[in-house]
Amino acid sequence: MSYVQIDSDPEAMLAAFNDDLSEMLDEANSANAEYLAEVMRGLTPVRTGETQASIDVFDEGDGSYAVGSDNPVFGWLDEGTAGHIVEPVTAQALHWFDIRADTDKTEFFAKWVWVRGIEPMMITETALDLAEPTMDLTMESFMDAAWEAADAEAYGVEDFGGD
Repeated sequence: MSYVQIDSDPEAMLAAFNDDLSEMLDEANSANAEYLAEVMRGLTPVRTGETQASIDVFDEGDGSYAVGSDNPVFGWLDEGTAGHIVEPVTAQALHWFDIRADTDKTEFFAKWVWVRGIEPMMITETALDLAEPTMDLTMESFMDAAWEAADAEAYGVEDFGGD
């Protein structure tokens, strides 16, 4: 006689799943954070590349990751700025060159200048919207992997031979 015995141990499976899930969630969160950072970099305008390069993933510990930039320019581009007056800090006047001005004059001085501000580009919000479907699939695949690993640990299948 030949038979296959299938054993199950639900408690062992849940314990194995809990152990595997913690590791898999950390890997999924890390992968999602890296992906989100790439999407944010792709949405960030590039002049010198410094702002784009400042977008990074920060490991907060315990499977938590922060994605963003400590560069103030990124914040201004993302959230925008209100119109405001710019005044000199270490000189008596502001000084700049502008070859695109509507005059033959290219060198300018001013005690203050009104700047209209920056329209918000909503880089972070847009990146989250774009990345969400892929991030959800990544999380789902890591969850599936945790279930498969737990299943393999908790359920044994033995073939007792025969013909």
